[in-house]
Amino acid sequence: LALTTLLSNASLWFNLRRYLVKVDFRKLNVMRHLHDTIVYFIPSVATSLYIVLDKTLLGYISSDAYQSGYYQQAQKVLSLANSFVFTAINSVVGVRNSYLFSESNFEEIKRKTETSFNYIFFMGIGVTFGIIGVAKTFVPLFFGSDYQPVVSLLYILSPLVIVIGISGSLSSQYYTPVGKRNRISRFLITGSIINLILNLTLIPRFGAVGASIASLAAETVITSLFIINSDGFCSFKMLFRIGWKKLTAGLVMFIIVFKMNNICLHPLLRFLIQVSSGVLIYGVILLVIRDKWVCSTFSVCFDKLRKRMKNGNNK
Repeated sequence: LALTTLLSNASLWFNLRRYLVKVDFRKLNVMRHLHDTIVYFIPSVATSLYIVLDKTLLGYISSDAYQSGYYQQAQKVLSLANSFVFTAINSVVGVRNSYLFSESNFEEIKRKTETSFNYIFFMGIGVTFGIIGVAKTFVPLFFGSDYQPVVSLLYILSPLVIVIGISGSLSSQYYTPVGKRNRISRFLITGSIINLILNLTLIPRFGAVGASIASLAAETVITSLFIINSDGFCSFKMLFRIGWKKLTAGLVMFIIVFKMNNICLHPLLRFLIQVSSGVLIYGVILLVIRDKWVCSTFSVCFDKLRKRMKNGNNK
């Protein structure tokens, strides 16, 4: 793995000479660039600090040596879900919003931000309730029967997909484009302090469950600070308006999928049935209760598919 990473990065150097220019080091304003770099560096350190701190404190404080392992496996599942839900859209929309801010096109920014939240809520709520619904089947199947405690950790940590999705979206699509990364640093430092206090309080008694509660509480506070200080580009009222139908569909889907854990089938077959059924139920309910964004997206995709089929038949 290390060698693959080394070779892929080294391959970029072969074409580097075309882009290199001579630099007059006397004209470099190092301190100004250092200041701007630190603005981006501090949030990364704060985030890494409380992510690593959870595992470190869990291993140091807890009397059960396995607690750190359970917690780490649950975090891996959530990390994969987070990258699936919002990483790609934040990269794309964040760059576009930077341009729109330079043009002072605030109405377009608000429309794109609302569209992003629709996508994040659609994916995030589906993934959150999906993970909770299939956890009893998924964990023994994927990790093995000895990792049964991971099930309860996923129940607690799954809402982080939505919570981090909101803060990540605002970070990439508002705070960074508008040049307010220093606010992000304050929010993350506040969350780190809360996380540390809760970890010291809860881990001795509850182990990995206490660390999970601390993570959820800290991330919820951070996301709340992101929303409250977003200068009107996001609000709790707007998020409720966007998310309540998706939340309703997610709850119904969860109830049905969760009951499927009792089906007497091979775990792999049962898991596949749960996932496919959950996706279908979630989508159908959103269409039935007429979620505006989902219906609009479905209509656009259906029209494009119909045009392609029509063009294919004509050829």
